[in-house]
Amino acid sequence: MEWYTADHVTYGPRKPDGIILATHIRKEMTIRVYLQGDKVTKLEGFDTKQKRDRENNTWNENSINGLRLYPDKGNGLWYIESSDLNDSVPEWVADIVEEISCQDTFALWPERETGIYRYASAEGELNRTDDYHSIRIRAKTIDDMRKLFRKIRGGAIRPKVSYENVQDS
Repeated sequence: MEWYTADHVTYGPRKPDGIILATHIRKEMTIRVYLQGDKVTKLEGFDTKQKRDRENNTWNENSINGLRLYPDKGNGLWYIESSDLNDSVPEWVADIVEEISCQDTFALWPERETGIYRYASAEGELNRTDDYHSIRIRAKTIDDMRKLFRKIRGGAIRPKVSYENVQDS
């Protein structure tokens, strides 16, 4: 069975008449490494530059050693963003990591059981829509997050709390 991907849409399988059906709109994975806010601005290499667009709107762009940092409004944390599960946490911020989060979607087939999954420091919630599975994971380490994500995708783990079990009255 062949599947085709273009412009964040997964197509397939090809029908005998040559028509390919769109089966899943792929959203890019988002990984955020949250950092202790009071320590970020004290790190060597922290830099803030004021930016301006064509309409004269201004904002501050923050970085450390060339890596963009974003303030997380409301909780005093900063975060680094990635879309690659294989990225590692830069060693110059490893000591001030508060939490790591991941959000992704993947195809409905093979089907996975919805619910809350746990592995080491990682906890994830898997839901299903009409079009795709949606997963959100939080962990203390990127390695724990990676392992839980891969166990769920590979069907090697069951949820600790299933959303599909029959409720006893």
